[in-house]
Amino acid sequence: MASTLDEKNPSTLSSFLNEKHPSTIFNMSDAISIDDQLYIQDLFSIPKEGYLPESLKKFEPFFDSIKTFCIYLKDVYIHIVLMFATNWTMPITQPINFILIILIYLASICFLFPATLILSLGAFLGINIKLYDEAGWQKLTTEELPKIRERGITALGKPPNSPKPTFNLDLAETLLFLSSVVYSRDELEVRKAVTHLSKIRNNLSKQETVEECDIEMVFQALNKADKGVRDIVNDWDIQFKSVSELSTTKGIYAGIFWSVENNFIVVSFKGTSPTNFLELVVNFTFQRKDGRGFLFGGVHDGFYGCLFPKDNAGAILARKGYPHIRIVEAINAKAREIREKNKKTDKVNIWITGHSLGASLATLFYSRLLKTPDILSDDCILRDVYSYAALAVGDSNFSSEFASRYNDNNTTLWRIICELDIAPHLPPNNGLFRSLRQYLTENDILNYFHVGDKVKFYHSNKKPYGDPIVFNPGKYRKVDRDLDWNDWKTLFDDAEPLIANQLAKNDSSIYNQTLIPYENLLKLPVLTMLRNHIPHRYFAAMERSRHYFSENDSSTHTTTPITTTTTVPTPTC
Repeated sequence: MASTLDEKNPSTLSSFLNEKHPSTIFNMSDAISIDDQLYIQDLFSIPKEGYLPESLKKFEPFFDSIKTFCIYLKDVYIHIVLMFATNWTMPITQPINFILIILIYLASICFLFPATLILSLGAFLGINIKLYDEAGWQKLTTEELPKIRERGITALGKPPNSPKPTFNLDLAETLLFLSSVVYSRDELEVRKAVTHLSKIRNNLSKQETVEECDIEMVFQALNKADKGVRDIVNDWDIQFKSVSELSTTKGIYAGIFWSVENNFIVVSFKGTSPTNFLELVVNFTFQRKDGRGFLFGGVHDGFYGCLFPKDNAGAILARKGYPHIRIVEAINAKAREIREKNKKTDKVNIWITGHSLGASLATLFYSRLLKTPDILSDDCILRDVYSYAALAVGDSNFSSEFASRYNDNNTTLWRIICELDIAPHLPPNNGLFRSLRQYLTENDILNYFHVGDKVKFYHSNKKPYGDPIVFNPGKYRKVDRDLDWNDWKTLFDDAEPLIANQLAKNDSSIYNQTLIPYENLLKLPVLTMLRNHIPHRYFAAMERSRHYFSENDSSTHTTTPITTTTTVPTPTC
């Protein structure tokens, strides 16, 4: 049998289970696909949860939230005690860091406590906020969504044609669709599947035979869980499947989208649901873990634990699998299947995406592939990462080691952020106090750094900011003779001058519409930073900026050259 740590050669489920229970005869047909078997393996690897009486099941969201909050308090307490025990002079030698640690963790606890009650109530009442709605998103643009997706899907399937990729707006929006659609999965059905698997696990422990009909109940629940996502993307000629629950059944997961005809796979990580407290706590787990066993430097503990084992050495010695391996195994198996079906000589394009928490997980997943690129099979070719509203994931050591490997490869991590979104500023990082960057020590709470190439969009007519340049500096821009001084003066800074009637084209009433319940409440000044974190606000900001990109070929993403009486060179971003 192939080892569960052999990411290129996934094992079959029957051999996996029989290895764990040698005396058990596991009667499973080989007709079950490899990716289905791998997903069941992942579900079997989820730690057992405490028993809750049937009479209290309806209060499960409340108990889960309270339990999660108490665990968070315990972890913060242990972290602070150990930190001061190993550096008891901190209040004297590092007074600023000492004050910030106390204030930041105190503020986090004060925020999470009421959030526990509010989100528990929302989950108990069955409030489900739909983050992707085709009709709603269509209201945010004058473009037709199917045409945007058609161009984006075409770009997903194209083989790489340049040493370093260029930013593609249609591709960015298409991957934003896919990172938003994953919120549509039914988590209750996943829990039902895990309950069925728990019964199978009990039978295995009693050395009893497990039949295919037992597994069939699991697959029925999993198919119902994915149905919400599949119903949306089937109309786009794309297929979908969940591949890993990331060591929990509380909503965080990874799925893959693929197209046999277009020869691509997209790995999408689900972000933070508005009513999911566990996912919120993962974001607020600011303490770092030594990630050098699988990544580099110090890594955000909450994000790291979703993909990699807490005990690095123990996991390797015990030959246990972990979520990152399951995802890679699923990618390799699906890529092999795609090439067998489409008979193409080109390797299958592998793209990675995610929003919010999912964007941070996408960053870590990509970082692992940078460190160990050979774990992807010969059927795959790694392309780009498009992350949206990513939180910082690592310290200065992580950032510097990431950069050294990143600069030597031919892929790009496009870190897309939106104006006035709070998420990119979390955890509190060096971006808040840039002047202190050179004075940060390894243990400072502000020692968090972003990685990748930033592309910032605005909810105004300001040109998107690219780092590096996402526009072609050799092109020219159109300038209307009737501009007033307030518009002309933007020629002397980084802003793009407004074209006459451009404001009419970018009417705020189009791009500022509310699409989800209670969104109007988030228009209040203090809450705007939360509203601008919602996926459709990212789409609105990108669509508002579409006129800055080529109207004829959005894959080049340069400003359209127009010869007019008056032209000025485009400044670099």
